[in-house]
Amino acid sequence: MAINFPPNPYHGEGFKSSDTDCNYYYDSNRKSWIFQKSNAGGDGPGATVFVQADVPDEAESFIGTLWVQLPSYFLYVYHNNAWVGLTNNSENQQVVYAGDTQPASADYNSLWYDTTDSDLRILYKDVDSTQWVTISSSNMSNVIVSQSVDALQSEVSSLSMRVENIENTPRIIIE
Repeated sequence: MAINFPPNPYHGEGFKSSDTDCNYYYDSNRKSWIFQKSNAGGDGPGATVFVQADVPDEAESFIGTLWVQLPSYFLYVYHNNAWVGLTNNSENQQVVYAGDTQPASADYNSLWYDTTDSDLRILYKDVDSTQWVTISSSNMSNVIVSQSVDALQSEVSSLSMRVENIENTPRIIIE
């Protein structure tokens, strides 16, 4: 259900949605409608999701707040006064290849699922060499990884559609 906010709002303008029975106010600094939390208590909003390039302001970050970092779409949760990566950060991206031959241009720490041998391998770099090292091997791995890859691809597709919907709708920040 989409909320039809008033057009051309002014700073501090209040709005009560008849669809959701919730109150909002407009913050012109953020260019966003802000959800006004009820006085029911709790540790914070717990449902705030920031979709932006920069780290959210600490004053707006509560336990359970989510941040989707643009343009990478890495997901973080605010916990113990810090942003904790739920997906890999840009300094240590994890890449997983799948195929019957090792990838030609993989970076160290990349994973490769060998579809011929049902081996999961990591590209390991030590002091004087780099090699693929088997970290898991069994026929059962083939079934599990195949099902996991299918499920993961479905989840990524679903998340991509959700993020696109979020980007195309007005931001709502819960306080």
